[in-house]
Amino acid sequence: MTAFGKWIDTFLDEKGVDLHHTFHIDTPDGGPWKWHSIPLEVVVEVAKGVSASEQMVIKNTLVRLDLCNQPVLPYFEHLAKALAEAVK
Repeated sequence: MTAFGKWIDTFLDEKGVDLHHTFHIDTPDGGPWKWHSIPLEVVVEVAKGVSASEQMVIKNTLVRLDLCNQPVLPYFEHLAKALAEAVK
């Protein structure tokens, strides 16, 4: 596992984030599918597979949210929306 993979797993574990949380994303222009159901676990696995520069953006965003005591699920929902829009 990569350093980012270990970091994000630890981060989510320490925050008590439920990896089985599922995002329900409406995609009216998403081709044949009008909505997507994407578990957080899938979003995290995709994040572990992106480029190092994209991982750094994800990590920096999560750290900033944490420093400001903001919830992280809305950011992961943002990432899930990007995944849903990529499937056309």
